[in-house]
Amino acid sequence: MSEILIQIDGKEVKARPGMTVLEAAQKAGISIPTLCYHEKLAPFGGCRLCIVEVDVLGSTKLAGNFLHRIKTRGANVKVHRGAGAFV
Repeated sequence: MSEILIQIDGKEVKARPGMTVLEAAQKAGISIPTLCYHEKLAPFGGCRLCIVEVDVLGSTKLAGNFLHRIKTRGANVKVHRGAGAFV
């Protein structure tokens, strides 16, 4: 499967389709805070600490970084660090 390019906090990152934002960030050495994530457990996203802003072709949405799967090139992801980022 070929890699696609996305941007995370302005840094170009290579990812595979179906990879989560968290997986792509970790592979690129970008830290995204998590609290309820554990690689051996099913994704939950209850703490909302890992919220990222994903912009694909002008459509922006908020998503849990390990719940959001990368589907297409050109995604621009902004990481919102800190529990109060959207309060």
